[in-house]
Amino acid sequence: PSDADRAAFTRAAKLGMPSVVEAYLQYPLDPDAQDLALISVVYEETACLDVLRLLFEATATLECRDDTGATPLLLTSEDGNLEATRLLIEAKADLQALDD
Repeated sequence: PSDADRAAFTRAAKLGMPSVVEAYLQYPLDPDAQDLALISVVYEETACLDVLRLLFEATATLECRDDTGATPLLLTSEDGNLEATRLLIEAKADLQALDD
């Protein structure tokens, strides 16, 4: 996929558009694109749980890190997003990998 495709995929994830995310996941996306989408989703205060589930099923790296070294689990727990935190724990996010 092109840079534009990766950007559109990440934007759809961030905006909580599960049908668009699912369509992009039908194409071979590099793991970094999935990880970037996961980080983008968890930065949103109202992370779309359906998009999170799709990314987990597509094997996004649950311990991927943002530019500060924070993991999705750290970001959701710090923001008080209990549902997203619960989903990450259920998806087997590493509880010891909360921060660098």
